[in-house]
Amino acid sequence: MKRFAAFVLGVSVLLGGIAAGKDAPNDWAEGTPDSANGATRDYYNRAGLLEWKNKLGDWQDSAGVAQGDESYAKAVVAAEHKGKAVEWDVTRLVQQWLGGKVQNQGMLLRVVGGGGATPRGH
Repeated sequence: MKRFAAFVLGVSVLLGGIAAGKDAPNDWAEGTPDSANGATRDYYNRAGLLEWKNKLGDWQDSAGVAQGDESYAKAVVAAEHKGKAVEWDVTRLVQQWLGGKVQNQGMLLRVVGGGGATPRGH
């Protein structure tokens, strides 16, 4: 049986395109279930061959810093959470989307601390 230590997942804003902020062009693409034409680890728009500037995607943290470490929300995930839901309070992020401070191009869950097995997600 493989054991894993706890890790911390943080929520950040995904950035599609070169510019950031509410007036940035929105050429990020979610894609379709039957085609790899949307966002991937290498492209924010696979159909247009538009690459992320940074490996595994570009994000903006809650302080507005590109590739920053200040998550909008964090949750500790440990072995006892196996098979259970994990919750994040992303109210502040949603308020910024609704207020036009940042574009709603999705959110990124990423490991921001801890150790053990690396989670995989989409």
